[in-house]
Amino acid sequence: MSFELTNEEKVSLIQQRLKSFSAEKFQHELNKSTAEAVNNEDAVRASEEAIATLNTAIQTHLSALEELTPSE
Repeated sequence: MSFELTNEEKVSLIQQRLKSFSAEKFQHELNKSTAEAVNNEDAVRASEEAIATLNTAIQTHLSALEELTPSE
């Protein structure tokens, strides 16, 4: 019995994670807007850091997805 993921399973997992990262990024964008509205610089900075981290995660996962689904 093999416990290795198939390429199809890997693609599905990456797509799920991308959706999750995108939702989390959207939440941080809303948090940042709220923090800006109340002039909470620490919360703005924290949201910006989280958004930057999520952008990196999204790019990393998109690269992995591209490797698994090369254009023909």
